[in-house]
Amino acid sequence: MKSEIKKMDKSSKQLFERVSLILEQAKANVVYSVNHNTVLANWLIGREIILELQKGEERAEYGTQLLENLSVQLKICFGSGFSVANLKNFRQFYQVF
Repeated sequence: MKSEIKKMDKSSKQLFERVSLILEQAKANVVYSVNHNTVLANWLIGREIILELQKGEERAEYGTQLLENLSVQLKICFGSGFSVANLKNFRQFYQVF
């Protein structure tokens, strides 16, 4: 493929380079956006957990059961990444930030 790029005339090569830069920037923007939205989602999940836990009277038992149930449901719908430990991390993330 690189040999084909070398065969391009100067104008075509410059066009290719400009379009390549646009695509590389777009790819970088996607990565940034995904990372930003993942962090935001985790913070919001932590907030929802905290808000729900503050309503509970028997905090320790209720909180443990709440996180276990939520973890099971999230894993069914959204796949791995929602263990009880991760949900606790989201909660702590919200509390700290």
